[in-house]
Amino acid sequence: NLTQVQPAPYKDLSRALATAGAQIEHHRNSIGGVIDVLRNDTIPSRFAPGLSLHSSASLPAQLPVFIDGDAGGAITDHSGGFEERVVLHEMLSALPYQLLDSPRVVAMGATLDNRLQQALLFGATRVTALEPDPQRLAVLCETYLRFNRQVCADPRVDWLQQTARGFAVQSGDTYDLISLTTEADPGGLDALDIDYA
Repeated sequence: NLTQVQPAPYKDLSRALATAGAQIEHHRNSIGGVIDVLRNDTIPSRFAPGLSLHSSASLPAQLPVFIDGDAGGAITDHSGGFEERVVLHEMLSALPYQLLDSPRVVAMGATLDNRLQQALLFGATRVTALEPDPQRLAVLCETYLRFNRQVCADPRVDWLQQTARGFAVQSGDTYDLISLTTEADPGGLDALDIDYA
C-alpha cells in the first residue's frame, strides 16, 4: 500500500516528524512530487530565509511544506493581514522595494514563501506569479486559503501555470523586478543537482 511508504530517515520530513508534537496535516500527490504539510503546535516551525540577525520581530504561525520529503518552504498565516508584519520589512528580499517605486514584479515559484506578500505590501502595481505545479497552488489558494486570501484573490496578482524558463522565452513584457529563489542545502549535499530555473 503506497500510503504506508515512509520517507527515508535522512530526508527533512523524517527529521521534522521526529520532533515532539509534529504531525502531517495535509498530504497530496502532485506531478511535481509528493506534498506534505506539517503541523507542530508544541515546537513551532520557523522559516524566514534572509531575515536579519538583528530582527526582534515575532514570526507569524507557519506550516512547513515538504516536497518528496525535502524542505520546500512554508505556508505562513497572514490571515490577520500582512501590512503589520514587521518581519517582512526585515528580510533581505525587502531591499529591492526600497530602490523601486511601484514596481511591476514577476515572482517565479513563489507559492511557499513570503515574496508575494512582500511585493503587495511594498506597493507593486502588478505581480505575475509563476507556479508550474497546479497542486502547490491548490495547497496555498484552496486548502489554506484562509491564511493567504490576500495574495490568492488580489486583482494585482496574475497567476500563471508556467515554468520560469518557459515564461522567459514566451513573455514579451518588461518588469522592474524579477524575483527568483535558489534552493540550497546548508550542508552542500545538493551541489551537483541540476536547477533549470
